[in-house]
Amino acid sequence: MGGGNRLGSRIFFEEQKEEGEK
Repeated sequence: MGGGNRLGSRIFFEEQKEEGEK
């Protein structure tokens, strides 16, 4: 669970970014 976690982390970061702009 290393490479997958890295990719998921990026998606999670993008979602958090959108929430911050809201």
